[in-house]
Amino acid sequence: LHEVFALAGIGEGAQSAGEALVKLYSDGDSSLHGPILYAIGKMKYRDAESVLTQTVAEESPLSATAAWALAKINPDDSALVGDAVKRMRAQCQSESVFERAAAASALSDLSASMDTTQRQSLGIFLENMLVDTSGPVQEAAAAAIVRLGGDSVPAILSLLKDTQTQFFALGIASAIGEPASEAVADIVGLLDSKDDEIVHEAILALAAIGPASAAASDRLLTILNESVRNQDEVETRLHYAAAYCLGRIGSPAAKKALPRLKELSASSDGMQATVAIWAVLQITPDDQEQFENAVPLLIEALTSEVQTVRLEATIALGDLGPQAKDAVPAIELVSEDDPVRTIRLAAQQALEKIRAD
Repeated sequence: LHEVFALAGIGEGAQSAGEALVKLYSDGDSSLHGPILYAIGKMKYRDAESVLTQTVAEESPLSATAAWALAKINPDDSALVGDAVKRMRAQCQSESVFERAAAASALSDLSASMDTTQRQSLGIFLENMLVDTSGPVQEAAAAAIVRLGGDSVPAILSLLKDTQTQFFALGIASAIGEPASEAVADIVGLLDSKDDEIVHEAILALAAIGPASAAASDRLLTILNESVRNQDEVETRLHYAAAYCLGRIGSPAAKKALPRLKELSASSDGMQATVAIWAVLQITPDDQEQFENAVPLLIEALTSEVQTVRLEATIALGDLGPQAKDAVPAIELVSEDDPVRTIRLAAQQALEKIRAD
């Protein structure tokens, strides 16, 4: 079973195993039939078409997977794609959690063969699966909507209107980034939510969208100006997120936040200082004085006991590119000695950016 899924993961590069898979389908354990059909589709093994066509005609529980595999092999055949979509939509109503989750993923896998209208319709269909009682089905549906990119915006707008699905919608918008820009106005509206988790996710979604989130600048500055009382963890997270989002929005929309960001760059909170100075540099990339002030602060942050601070400082120095060349020795130490693998990898990437011509 693991070998079959491994071949499926390799995809078209595993076509030399196609004949062996077809033989295993005919002679092997029936419990492997579904995974084999899936692997054949991922491999786009054309010589299996007769087996697939026969399986579809049998109208068995495997017919939907076989129809999907045929559509994968023949992505330009609208009849085959249409049949596969119809069958997978029906499978989304299955009592089996595995089958519902698999169908959601299979539908998104066929989306490359659909036009814009069909993809948008698919997004609307998949949004209904986000209220499924099963976590794996919800996750599969959310991932499938993300794969639709900008064509998922109608679904996102619908999901943002329902408190039960807002959190999913914001996560999807974050994953899609700039193509979700049509949803900015609706996301900005959630910055006034009484649920701090929703506000936090909304800020991150706006940050992922980037400069197109300029309309959020005033509200983000208000959040940034609100004092953090008693080191409240929720308010602190909102501060971090707001500063990061303003940096992602950049100039000119976020320029009015510069005085506050510069103030926060001197904060005793290492994370706050790191994010704030990074945001300042994103908003005023040509301000040499700020660069000269920022690099020593970020180098110091590389020695923080807090993993997140070290990670953010490393990424920020990499974003500065060649202008952060004075930080190379410190980043090299991080790339070799930091106990956290993610930070070591980030340091290696930062060094590549700084050393780039």
